[in-house]
Order: sequence, then C-alpha cells, then structure tokens
Amino acid sequence: MRSRQIGFYLERGELPELMAAVREQVLVRFEATPHFMGTTVLKCDAGERAEIIITSFWDDGLEGSEVEATRFISEIRKITGASPTRKGFDTLYAQVRDSTGNFHATA
Repeated sequence: MRSRQIGFYLERGELPELMAAVREQVLVRFEATPHFMGTTVLKCDAGERAEIIITSFWDDGLEGSEVEATRFISEIRKITGASPTRKGFDTLYAQVRDSTGNFHATA
C-alpha cells in the first residue's frame, strides 16, 4: 500500500471552505480513481492558524493519482494561499477496527 501526504497551514476560518472542497470535489474524484482506498484529514491548532495533514491511501503506486493530487494542491492554494508540502510513502503497516469490533490490518 502507498500513501500520499499533503501538509499546510491555514487560518482557522478557512477550514469550513477547505473541508467542503475535500468532501464535494476531491473525494468524489479520488473515489473514481483506480486503487484509491481512503483518506484522513488531521488538524492541529497552531496559535491563530491550524496545521492540516491530509493523507490518501492507495493499493498500488501513486502514479494514477498524480493528476488529482496536483488539482487538489491547486485548490488548497486558492482557498488558503498556502504552498503545501507533498510526500509519498510506502505504508509498512496499517490497522483499523470495523463497526463490528474486528481489527483489519495491512502490511
């Protein structure tokens, strides 16, 4: 499994617009992209601003997601004026619990 992480800072008041773009535009396009498995959006308060880390998970290489990732970064720049960092990772291990209480892991 591979993952892509995008990180940036924004003013807290920009968060609703960012999350609307993630839900209404980005995830819709990612869900239509082969090999997309899911995403997380994390926020850490940093004074008057917030640090945002968005990670998308893919069951194959990241090449097929490159166009959508580039589009997403453009949307982040429009909303926040930020210049996000972008990194790709090999996911060595991930574990989640489903709604029935069973754990599922991938290595």
